[in-house]
Amino acid sequence: MERKCLFTLLFSVFTIGFCQAKETNPLADQLTCNLPAPDSFRMTEYSSDYFSVAWLPIFPGAKHTIKLFEQNNFGQWIEIRNYSNVQGSSHTILNYSLTECKLEIYTNCPDGTFGSTPSVLFPKVILELLIPSVAPENPINLTNCSLILLDNYDWIGYRIREIEGGENDWNYFKVEVEPIGPWNSSDVIIKIRRVIDPTNVYGVDDQNNWPDIPNVPVYAENPTKFNKEIAGFSPFTIGHVRTTYLVNGKRQISFCNGHIPSKPWDPNFEFQVLGVPKPAPQPFLNWNGPKEEALNVENPFQGVLRVKLPVVVSNDEKLTLYLFSLDGNLKFEEMVQSSIQEITMNTSNLTSGIYILKVSTKNRTWTSKLFKL
Repeated sequence: MERKCLFTLLFSVFTIGFCQAKETNPLADQLTCNLPAPDSFRMTEYSSDYFSVAWLPIFPGAKHTIKLFEQNNFGQWIEIRNYSNVQGSSHTILNYSLTECKLEIYTNCPDGTFGSTPSVLFPKVILELLIPSVAPENPINLTNCSLILLDNYDWIGYRIREIEGGENDWNYFKVEVEPIGPWNSSDVIIKIRRVIDPTNVYGVDDQNNWPDIPNVPVYAENPTKFNKEIAGFSPFTIGHVRTTYLVNGKRQISFCNGHIPSKPWDPNFEFQVLGVPKPAPQPFLNWNGPKEEALNVENPFQGVLRVKLPVVVSNDEKLTLYLFSLDGNLKFEEMVQSSIQEITMNTSNLTSGIYILKVSTKNRTWTSKLFKL
């Protein structure tokens, strides 16, 4: 059974004893210590055969010990690598895949030892297989194993088909990420939703079960096994897809197939990572509708903005006034339902900068770019 990579913060606990410390660094001359592990231990980069980690040392010049573990067939964690006296705030581990591993980091004591009674933190990634979903419209191809910024896409996922298959033979899987707690938590539920048509490729659990009831999950391992089902025959395993989720100021995800020697990908099947980018923000400078004479607006303005229309607007035209920041965020909106030609706005709560004023009725539109002092 595959297990996700676990990044572990460890706190050293020792019998307390200390000597006189130097003025420049009160920690440096302690013969025994209870130095905590560095803060913000995280992964910053990875590929199919290496990954990099970073942290915040508890004091300048601190040295660290990093241990890498793998799990044996009895579920025991076995240390396979040890990096001692690592100085600085980052380290790259070469020639290793992120599948099935645990990583521990310690702050070294002055005598080179470190704590023997650590506290352990296990981030959780839960994988759910679900139906139904919808295929993406006008997706773009993304790079296999590359980190993808989730917040840049309306649809993210991948598709699988036999190489000789046609365009209608793709099997689509939409991926959704649901944080367990705050949005930037590394503890998440990752939902892999299968588009029902066509239905000859399935994500499955270790017992080859796949979801067949809407929104009732089957819990999968990571990497996740994919089968092709043929009526009257045993399931045929295509391969495994590894999902990696990172939070490093931004939410990132990646999908890899065929990068685990013990879990090869069948060369007769294609795998493509897909995304539908979010539309770019639309500027508010070009408005549709008939053009009129320009607005009479004090520009630049300060706390109060006075706007004089070139014509009197009647009651039935329902005039609405909008004020946008330059990046398109609506800062002010007001509807006026009486005959009017001059409008006054209180803008004392707005910061200095450039704004777009839009005044519209059902028949006319005026716009103006303004600057607040």
